[in-house]
Amino acid sequence: MQSVVSIKVEVAGIVLPMSVLEAQSSDILAIAQELNQKIGRMQEQYAVKDLATVLAMVSLEMANNLYIQSKQQIDLQKLQTHVEQLELLSKQLSA
Repeated sequence: MQSVVSIKVEVAGIVLPMSVLEAQSSDILAIAQELNQKIGRMQEQYAVKDLATVLAMVSLEMANNLYIQSKQQIDLQKLQTHVEQLELLSKQLSA
């Protein structure tokens, strides 16, 4: 059983106390670092000062990236199924 640890994560200047599985703590900290980088980039790129607007922009960007990845995963699974079917057909034709 994994132990739960308490960590403090800072996102957009806000310190968030969290209880997470020990194995996930480094991932959570890395995600927070990535979020802060994206926030900084959005603030510079679009000269946006309102934190809520910046967070909405970052959220939309990250959601879009996840959506694209999930679509690519589905396409990859479909491709793998077709390859398996072709391999089976090839074996049947060779026999």
